Amino acid sequence: MKIKQEEINYKNYGKCLKITSESAELIVTLDLGPRVISYRLLEGENIFSQDIEREQFLNTSEMDKIFYKGATWWGLGGHRLWRSPESYSTYYPDENPCEYKRTDDTFVFIQEKQIYNDIQLSIELSFVNEKDVKFVGTITNKSSINKTLSSWSLSMCKGPGLEIVKLPNDESGFNPQRYYSFWSFGAKNNDPRAYYGAEYFALRMEPGNQSPFKVGMRVNEGKILYLTEDIAYTKYFDRIEGLNYPDNNVNYETYTKDLFMELETLSPLTEILPNQSVSQTEIWSLQKFEDVIPSVNDEKEFDRLFKKYAK
Repeated sequence: MKIKQEEINYKNYGKCLKITSESAELIVTLDLGPRVISYRLLEGENIFSQDIEREQFLNTSEMDKIFYKGATWWGLGGHRLWRSPESYSTYYPDENPCEYKRTDDTFVFIQEKQIYNDIQLSIELSFVNEKDVKFVGTITNKSSINKTLSSWSLSMCKGPGLEIVKLPNDESGFNPQRYYSFWSFGAKNNDPRAYYGAEYFALRMEPGNQSPFKVGMRVNEGKILYLTEDIAYTKYFDRIEGLNYPDNNVNYETYTKDLFMELETLSPLTEILPNQSVSQTEIWSLQKFEDVIPSVNDEKEFDRLFKKYAK
């Protein structure tokens, strides 16, 4: 398999690295981030949203205190690596250049040390075949004290679209089998975009709906599916039972608003010593979506689509 690389100037993201296989393309920012700002089949469209107009940002007095006066975090779109538990310090202004290196066909992008948080983020990308990508997000403790963190991997996908998540059906005895974590901002848990079924959870991304909605859950199926009009995007990941995950022990979270749908996986919360790291691994897969997104919540149709595209 031939993997090509080329440094380019991409839209208003500045210098980026384009990585191309025989069937798919990645574009990763170099002047900021790093963010995987594009992932597409060569004959298809980018699955990730892109905030060209810089509509998504956060700057607060709390961030002024943590970082510096006027500190601003920009959403930008694409896929990013964060750390959990979330706080204002999570919103590190990642607007400086990052380094990258290639070893064989593996690319590693390294963010500057976050001098206010004493951590360093890096992402590793490689093609596992002509179109599927392995993503490893690593957080390294650069302080002199132990830190308890989770590696948090977030794909900001374009819409309109439909997310389908297979719910656990394992034997859990006296322990809860299924549980949800809800956030207080924006829409409530009975928001009509969300569907809580017998076997599947589903969430619709509605462009223009400015009410934010976020939910976390236990996912042990190892994959989730997101569908747009043209693209089927599957994300594969692991859950390790017996370990503690953030936000009431959920390993998967999803968030939607007017511009995007976020598909978020988390590693277990891990105490890392100075100069040690915690990582989270995902496999991404793209296919051409050859069906129609159902307009009503039909669990039999969700099951058919999940089995067809999230193989």
